[in-house]
Amino acid sequence: MPLTREIPSQCRAIVEAIRKEVPRPDSLPTPCLPSDGLRLRFGGCAPMGFLPDAVNCVPWFEEDFEGDRFELAAIRSLATWWDEQVDAAAAVDAIWGPIEKRRGVDAASDAGA
Repeated sequence: MPLTREIPSQCRAIVEAIRKEVPRPDSLPTPCLPSDGLRLRFGGCAPMGFLPDAVNCVPWFEEDFEGDRFELAAIRSLATWWDEQVDAAAAVDAIWGPIEKRRGVDAASDAGA
């Protein structure tokens, strides 16, 4: 299943920070059901929640990060985009980039994932 839409351009700085500072997870996020609908989470966290300066696993406010690192509109834009996604593999690939194939074998399969 494809992405619901491309990552909004206004949150590119956050995506770049995630790519630079957060290793790609070994497993895919699983759907969980908060009170307002189905969401993909890594043990309760969204990708922004893994940034070193995040103080909340599912950031929604500027205060969910130490300092004034990201603008509120960018945080909300990425959080909203992530919560729209239903294809876990496509969402992870969109954030961290696709796993490169080597020797004709998928890197995740080669790693035993």
